Amino acid sequence: MSNFIVDIDSSEVREFTKKLRETHRSHMPTVVRNTLNQLAFDVKKNELLKSADKEFILRSPSFFKRYSGVKKADGWDISTMQSEIGIIPGENIAAGLLEKQEHGGTVAHRAYIYMDTSRTGKNKKGKVQKQNYIGTRGILRGFPNKKRSEKAQFVANAIKALQTDNDILQEKDGRIKLMRVLSIQQNRVSKKIFVKMKYIASYQKERSVHVKARPFLRKASEITYRKTDKIFRTEIRKRFDKASL
Repeated sequence: MSNFIVDIDSSEVREFTKKLRETHRSHMPTVVRNTLNQLAFDVKKNELLKSADKEFILRSPSFFKRYSGVKKADGWDISTMQSEIGIIPGENIAAGLLEKQEHGGTVAHRAYIYMDTSRTGKNKKGKVQKQNYIGTRGILRGFPNKKRSEKAQFVANAIKALQTDNDILQEKDGRIKLMRVLSIQQNRVSKKIFVKMKYIASYQKERSVHVKARPFLRKASEITYRKTDKIFRTEIRKRFDKASL
């Protein structure tokens, strides 16, 4: 989890801070703790999605809220107090790659990359349809057979894939692609076989992809940082009201 530590030091609130310190010793730590936590939750609830929307194609707006989390500030020592906001991926691969997106770098072993045809609306802005997730079906590898022509072997693979409800990993148009057979028909007159399919993903063994830095979390935190004085004043007033200062 990444953190964004805030140092509260505004000349406008020093007088209030001094007065608060002179009251019960718990008031000041409580104000600082609440301020830090408010800032962290502001990033998560308000600024994170707006920042991500500027940096990425948001196929699922709930994605960032679902896999982001806050670690609240606690304790009574102001000098060590901090709250944190960051991505908590769990076992989600896409969420796990967000750290690379934040800082940039190389993502190794991206053998499969989904193609637009596997997404809703068949364009890059759409989400990958669940039925097209890699791993939902078995995969047949279309190895060449010296006894058959390339076309004959492809038809044989397609028939087997359709019969066994598997996908095919085979070279097509000079590239290896994961394909799904939708139907197979034969012309009664010409005897030609027509295979209808759709592409799921491109494949390249041990492929590495360079990811450009997109500091969406840092930018969201910087916007929230500007709200520090306002939130701090609000928390001070709450303690004043409670203590009847």
